[in-house]
Amino acid sequence: MTITNPDSSSKADLLHIINTGNGFKVVSGPDVKSGGSTYVFNQWKKIVNNRYEIPMVDIDGILTTESGLKQLTKKQHAELEELYKQYPN
Repeated sequence: MTITNPDSSSKADLLHIINTGNGFKVVSGPDVKSGGSTYVFNQWKKIVNNRYEIPMVDIDGILTTESGLKQLTKKQHAELEELYKQYPN
């Protein structure tokens, strides 16, 4: 089962509750981002540069769809390409 993390100070927006057969285990899920292109892009940059271990879901497809990428400025596109080179995974 996946639930919304009730801890507002946590970096993970979702929690996965897994029945291991010997009890339950709670595992952090990704950070879910939505909103304007600048907000999503800046959040992704912050995660990539400072907290690479935190997965992020771009729920609106700003960074993962052609229509979303069109919302970025030329400067943001250049930064995005540079970050792709620095962090290819």
